[in-house]
Amino acid sequence: MQRRKVFILGDSHTTAIAEAIKRRQETGKDIDSPLDFYASRFSKQKANGAVVPGLSLQDAEALLSKARKTDVLVCVLGGNQYNTLGLLEHAEPFDLIEPETKAEPQATNARIIPLAQMNAAFTAFVESVRRAVAHHMTGFKGETFYLNPPPPKRDNAYIKKNAEGYFRSEGKVRLNVSPPDMRRRLWSIQSRALSRMCEDLGVRFVDSPVAAKDNGFLKLDCYGADATHANAHYGELILLQLERLLIDSKVSS
Repeated sequence: MQRRKVFILGDSHTTAIAEAIKRRQETGKDIDSPLDFYASRFSKQKANGAVVPGLSLQDAEALLSKARKTDVLVCVLGGNQYNTLGLLEHAEPFDLIEPETKAEPQATNARIIPLAQMNAAFTAFVESVRRAVAHHMTGFKGETFYLNPPPPKRDNAYIKKNAEGYFRSEGKVRLNVSPPDMRRRLWSIQSRALSRMCEDLGVRFVDSPVAAKDNGFLKLDCYGADATHANAHYGELILLQLERLLIDSKVSS
C-alpha cells in the first residue's frame, strides 16, 4: 500500500524538520512510519544577491499538483516576525500588558503598547504569510496544515553569541538582547494572530510540541545553531506530533 504523503514546505524553520527526516532515512527509521515525509524550504535570493538553495515555487506547484486527496500539505511559512520586532532592545523602550499573563517588570520609562494595538500589528505582519498559504493551497487536493514556529530561546547569552548576521547589522556595535519575557509575550501574540489566520483560511493550526517547550520557551536541547531557529531534535518532535495527529486523527502534543 502506498503511504500517505506529507509535504512540509516553507521557509527557514523547515530546515530542522528536513534534517530530522534525513536522520531517519540514514538510520532506516523512515520506513517504520506509515507516513511518507518530504520537507524542503523554498529557494530565496537574499538582499546581498546570495541565493539560499531549496525548492523553487514553480517546482513546488508541480509537486503539489500531483498530490492525492489523502495527502497533506504542512506550511512552515514566516514565523520570525516577532524576532524582527523584539529580539533586540529598541532605542525607545516599550512594554505591553496582557491581562492573563504575569509578566516580569520592564523598564520604568517604557512606552506601554495596548494589547489591542499589538494584536492589530501582528495581524498585519502575518498578512504576507496568509497570502503565501492561500497560494499554496490553490489546486492542492488534500488537507492543509500550518505549523506554528518554535517559541523563543530564553538564554540571552546564547542569543548574543549566536545571533544571525541580520540582527548583528541591526544591533550595530552593541547587541542588546531584549528581556526573555518580552520575546515570549510577542511570540504568544504572533501565535494567536497565526491561529486566527488559519481559522479564516480553513487551515488546521498545529502548535509547537509541548515536549519542546519549557514555560513558554524553547527547551535547551532543541536549540539550533543561531538565535532564532531550532534543531533536528525539534524537527523529530514535529514529525512525531504529525504522526500522532494524522494517524490518530486528533491533535496530540
